[in-house]
Amino acid sequence: MSGQITWSVFTKPWKMPIPELGAYVRSLGFEGIELPVRPGYPVEPENVAELPRAARQLAEHGVSIESVAGPTDEATIVACAEAGVPIHVVNSDLWPTAVEGNRKVADFRHTILSGRGHFLMQEAPEKLTQAMIERVLEMTHEGE
Repeated sequence: MSGQITWSVFTKPWKMPIPELGAYVRSLGFEGIELPVRPGYPVEPENVAELPRAARQLAEHGVSIESVAGPTDEATIVACAEAGVPIHVVNSDLWPTAVEGNRKVADFRHTILSGRGHFLMQEAPEKLTQAMIERVLEMTHEGE
């Protein structure tokens, strides 16, 4: 990232084919997106292997996938790695995060907030904010 910030937008409100999405998002002035990997969207959990193709189609419009909103299973992690989507996770220890397994297939970076549940933003807003700030600062200074 080297100190450059890419503004991204969550695209869940726009169910449209990937090429149209790329053109639309770019016309709004954004260079990055958070892509939902969910049923009913162009990339679904069942076809997550299509994520690299979606990334190439978006790149034709000057748009990159900065994050995905979807499963955190191995197939999704692998697809993210192949598509060049960075994987930075801030999670609770409520459910297991397969840190070592994910590191085998991708550049997987994580922060685990212990003793918390699913809604980190409500249960531990200060800790979540601090973890996110640290992660962003780390990304901003990569390559310096």
